[in-house]
Amino acid sequence: MRSLRTGLLLFVATAVPFGALAGLATGLVLGSVRAGLLAGVGAGLVFGGVMAAVLGTVDAVSDRAPKGAPRGPRQDRTVAVRSGPDLPDRIMAALRGLPAEIREADVAAGRYRARTTTTWKSFGEEVSVQLTGDPSAPEAVVSSRPVVATTLVDYGKGRSNVAAVARALEA
Repeated sequence: MRSLRTGLLLFVATAVPFGALAGLATGLVLGSVRAGLLAGVGAGLVFGGVMAAVLGTVDAVSDRAPKGAPRGPRQDRTVAVRSGPDLPDRIMAALRGLPAEIREADVAAGRYRARTTTTWKSFGEEVSVQLTGDPSAPEAVVSSRPVVATTLVDYGKGRSNVAAVARALEA
């Protein structure tokens, strides 16, 4: 079901802008609104179909998620953590190990947020840790979200970021 949703979103996200640009260009060159509309719809359908097939296949093949693991660019995981006065330092060290820059560290609220670096594969991730539950036996909710909110295709970087922080924090 997720693959179908991703494919449809990829189709719409690529077909509409490409079709609009192709239709506008054709209409201006030929001086005909009707020809521009037909060219735009046709070009959008073809381009959207090709891009949905290519990017959908890349998404399905490149993300080697273990059985039962969540897929996609938005990941969450809850882990039990050992309480203590050094917990904030352990969380910040785990976030810096990604590598990431700490953007927020609210010790009183138990909320920590970091942004990973931009690479040729990704614009970066917002990785957050939120402490919940009993202060003597807290749980950490580790989340990863892409910096670009419209990201549809992920190759497992969000999952690996969450897993790395969770491993470093597990009790």
